[in-house]
Amino acid sequence: MTGLTMTTIAAMERGSGSTMHNFLLVCRALNFQPRKFFSEDIDLTPLYNISPQAKSRIDLRTKLDRLVSESDFFTTPRRVSEVLEELDYDTSVSNKFSVYLTAYCREGELEYFKTGNVKRYIKNKPPSK
Repeated sequence: MTGLTMTTIAAMERGSGSTMHNFLLVCRALNFQPRKFFSEDIDLTPLYNISPQAKSRIDLRTKLDRLVSESDFFTTPRRVSEVLEELDYDTSVSNKFSVYLTAYCREGELEYFKTGNVKRYIKNKPPSK
């Protein structure tokens, strides 16, 4: 009923070899709600803390992802300085943003064209059908 091997079921019965996935398979097979097994809430505090620098990078990438994927900001060509202004970042991180925007170009979400030393990024047009 679970798709698990008898060895795995036997290990679970002995209190070892269980994963959350296997536990949920057993609950589903028995039509039993998992919450009935727990008398108290499970502590879901993350085991590890991320550094402020890593959190800052994650926040930055999240904002940039939204700007690229969920807005019409890049429907017109944009310089890195305009992206920085839109996201309220200091120009001291412009090299980092150039790298990020170039990655979006490699992934096909943006494309750029260069005029002199200035790159302008624009939303990549989907291929015609």
